[in-house]
Amino acid sequence: MNPYDTTIQSRLASAYARNGDRDAAIAALERGVAVNPDDEGLQQAYARALLEAGRYDDAYKRYAKLVELFPRDPNVLVGYGLLAARFGHADDALDSWEKAVTIDPGQLNAHLYLAQSFDQRGELAAAARHWDSFLALAASHPDDPAATIDQKISASVQLADDQSRTKQMDAAFAHYQSAIALADATRNLKLESLANAHFADAQERAGDVKSAAESYQKSLAIDARAGDAHAQALDWFNYGQFLRRHGIEDDLAYACLLHAEQLLTPGGGSDYTTAQKMRHEVEARLGSRVNASQKELPALLARAGELPAYSF
Repeated sequence: MNPYDTTIQSRLASAYARNGDRDAAIAALERGVAVNPDDEGLQQAYARALLEAGRYDDAYKRYAKLVELFPRDPNVLVGYGLLAARFGHADDALDSWEKAVTIDPGQLNAHLYLAQSFDQRGELAAAARHWDSFLALAASHPDDPAATIDQKISASVQLADDQSRTKQMDAAFAHYQSAIALADATRNLKLESLANAHFADAQERAGDVKSAAESYQKSLAIDARAGDAHAQALDWFNYGQFLRRHGIEDDLAYACLLHAEQLLTPGGGSDYTTAQKMRHEVEARLGSRVNASQKELPALLARAGELPAYSF
């Protein structure tokens, strides 16, 4: 009776969506937008529906139009940035997210995307600023959907990585320890192991080899409980390389690398190839001791995982 009633079209779209008829919901929103293109809420609902339906080309064009219509809406800018990034327009994405946080500094997702983008570009100081902003906002807005525990742990580790690479070691160590404590409190073994491994790398870079060894060993102990074979393999590989760098006997480094290779065998891939190559290098140094080392692998792994700090 009244095809120009956008409220009815919006309600129809909601009803169709609840009923699982995504195409009909999109069609209703499209009719509503055609009648009232100045209705920002309806426009955004239509753009989100296209995105959720996987119609990325249409969604990208719609968000580009929304940026023209509503250039100071941070949600529009964040959405456009995501799609621009998806289609390989990294500079447009970055520009859109930076506009979003200039208009609304409380945009958690925009800070998150900016931090990730600057890290990919190698602009560590800029990335660190946005990781820091994300963590501060997540602490003050714990109910925000973007402020998950896992994301806060990961952000703390990535912030610490950037700080350690820019020689801000005290700040980096504090954020590693914060990530480890939060992961331990929430029993997230995978992220706790990851944080310890990254902490070990930073400690070694800072010249504290003994503490680095302890952090690597903690990571390996957590891996054994977590049951993630790939993560465990990478940590054994990195620990084996660490032992080689610091002159620990070859049979212990060999055991670590061989075990990493064994764990990676089912999946193959580049990590497996790298582990195999490093294992061959150490094997050549061992010579006739290889067979004995292979037979004693469990005992050698136990020794390697419990090397006292004075060994380094």
